[in-house]
Amino acid sequence: MSALDSADIQDSTTAGLASQNDQPTGPSVLLPFSGNLSVDEKLKLSNTNIKQTIDNFYKDRNISPLSQLIARSPFPTPHVLAQFASKTYTDYKPGETDAQYETRLDLPDGWKLLTTASNGSKTNGYFGAAFWHPEHQQVVIAHRGTDPTNLGALWTDIVGVLFKHHVSQMCSASTFAHKVVELLREVSRKEGVNFQIFYTGHSLGGWLAQITTFTTKYLKKERKTFLKCDNVSQSFHPHTVVFDSPGCKDMLLQMTDKLDVRLDGRSIDIEHLDITSYLSAPNRINTCNKHVGTVYRIFTEFSDMSWLRKHTALYTLEAHSMQKILEFFKPQEGQVHKDEQGKLNIQVVIDWPISAGLRRGEEYKSFFKGAKHLNDYNPNTTEENYSMLRYQTKPYDERVNRLSVFCGQERQFLESYLWLRQLPEFFKPKELFSVMEDEQAQENAEKILQNFEIEKDTIRCADGSALQALIPYVKRLLFLFPQIKENTKYALLSNEIRNRVYQLETRRYVERISQSPLEFKYDASIFREFVESGQQKILNLQIVDGDEWTGLIKVYQVLQKTGCLSEGQYTVLTLERLLTVNMLMDFSTLMQSTVTPHILLMACDTNQLLDEEAEDTIRNLLNTIKQKTNIKIFLSTPSDCSTLSVLQQMGRGIFGKGFFTRDEHLTWSDITTESQEKLLRQTVSVQGTDIALNELISADSPVTKLLPLGTLMEGKQLQIGKAVPIPDTYNEGYYIGRTLHQHRAIKQDILTDKLKKTFLI
Repeated sequence: MSALDSADIQDSTTAGLASQNDQPTGPSVLLPFSGNLSVDEKLKLSNTNIKQTIDNFYKDRNISPLSQLIARSPFPTPHVLAQFASKTYTDYKPGETDAQYETRLDLPDGWKLLTTASNGSKTNGYFGAAFWHPEHQQVVIAHRGTDPTNLGALWTDIVGVLFKHHVSQMCSASTFAHKVVELLREVSRKEGVNFQIFYTGHSLGGWLAQITTFTTKYLKKERKTFLKCDNVSQSFHPHTVVFDSPGCKDMLLQMTDKLDVRLDGRSIDIEHLDITSYLSAPNRINTCNKHVGTVYRIFTEFSDMSWLRKHTALYTLEAHSMQKILEFFKPQEGQVHKDEQGKLNIQVVIDWPISAGLRRGEEYKSFFKGAKHLNDYNPNTTEENYSMLRYQTKPYDERVNRLSVFCGQERQFLESYLWLRQLPEFFKPKELFSVMEDEQAQENAEKILQNFEIEKDTIRCADGSALQALIPYVKRLLFLFPQIKENTKYALLSNEIRNRVYQLETRRYVERISQSPLEFKYDASIFREFVESGQQKILNLQIVDGDEWTGLIKVYQVLQKTGCLSEGQYTVLTLERLLTVNMLMDFSTLMQSTVTPHILLMACDTNQLLDEEAEDTIRNLLNTIKQKTNIKIFLSTPSDCSTLSVLQQMGRGIFGKGFFTRDEHLTWSDITTESQEKLLRQTVSVQGTDIALNELISADSPVTKLLPLGTLMEGKQLQIGKAVPIPDTYNEGYYIGRTLHQHRAIKQDILTDKLKKTFLI
């Protein structure tokens, strides 16, 4: 970028700052500037009339919001997106037109080529293609992976992927995505069409797809560069599916650091991006960097792999093959293969090895050393090698999806609707959907939205097909009928509904407590002094030898037995859940209107992180409670809680001596005999063999004092002694190499035997 361009941008932002400085009370709005990601002015499109192409399709059609909603177009399947990722490796023939190229690509039914984009310079070599389905109003942008004959692609692999520096292909891919998205935005405003954007790619193309997901969501084009967008809520929220990507988390975090403020007011969170990665067997490419979003391990077919490919560098080429990935997905179903037992050959990745550096790194080497089978990679771990194996998976559940598939406003709508659905006396779905002015459409909306549940950062439906129908439906519903979103939001503003929502949340936690096998002994005085105190406002219980949830169970049960909890006059929540619900309905406002005595029981786990917004929420709540003499807080935290010092500093600063801290020991003698017997029915692993605890010790045994109560409560199995390894095949790693030296005396007559007989020893 030229100095003039840079000066123009700096002048414009400085002018914006100057106008703000005229306001004595106004904050600075000078956004972080990074000139690394610039617009590629040399990018060539095969179709320079994209807007005209789209306009020609829609200009004579009478497309209404209701007709688009009823269409219920599903997302492209992984197989369709894998085909697009694969087809970007196909080059144009000399003199070939877009129409001829499209015919040769043999696209899936209903899909058309919109345009291709390229930069043929030696240091760049980018190629991408945009495909669209006019009837479904969907556009897929696919980026090409590495072509070994393309110097620009190889440069991008080394400098961009391996060394994590900005490279020109990032600019080209971002420019292409921006051009297409802005044209779709124009058509959408003019025709009222709800376009859905998808990004895909294989290998390097998958890396670029994740870059463009970031730039589309969080950046805007300003003259000849990309800057942080000042209105992220109005941006497209693309759905990105990539195949055997080298991992892009480090680069996305680096871009976040350059383009967002670093302390108060951060607005970029890469975990909110809708990115799904399908990884083949671990290889040198898909282990280059850390991954972000939802990651699946797919089991492609390796039975035909030769010995040479298994044991040389050719293994990576075979494992990374796009053709193998295409074969993995069933064309007729768009889903993944099942094995002979009908089990899906796909798993959710929890941990994945990293092959750091040109020498692969210890994680990668240790993984292959401990891997049991080429295409299984679920090694039998022991305490000695478990920490070295950075590979963990869990079963795939087609009924569950991460909430990141929805943008922030869509997530808020789903949270709000979930609460309203449980308050039929306040909420009538048909009234909410009346804006559709179609009774059948209203009934369909109520039916589709009646069975989903939200669990932390995931959404769950009764079956996979219901989930796949729900996701695109919610997106279209809120775009085409935005009034529904606003009506849902306003329905939660009354204190009556706000109170009922927090009661519902409390009921869930109370039900969870009632299902616990743990029952603490009655002690009338243990917490009564705090409840009756006129000075103490917050009691922070630091749980020793246990977890915060077990501590909360103890507090609730003791208060319940002592009659300190009255219906509707207490709230039970985790701090994490309180912060989530508070985003839609302010808990402080509810507490301000409370006139009866109220007790807040709250648990904060070890890994709870607090950003500036969360700290402000907590500070506002504590300041509200300070003015209310009728409100008390029990805060249960582990003694090693990472945010404990922040909470204590905040509490003492607001309440002074009203913030009281004490260590709470959870011991075997605190729980009833019946609870002790229930816990002793759990099994422990003794040198790899499962044995019930009550077969080893009794409830009154002195050994019970050594049992970790929190671990038993969480249902985790105790390990006693190391398992004895019994390998099914020879493994020299199980044996100690040793040469045995023995001295034997041979009789003299044998040594001097004249007959030279042979003796077997």
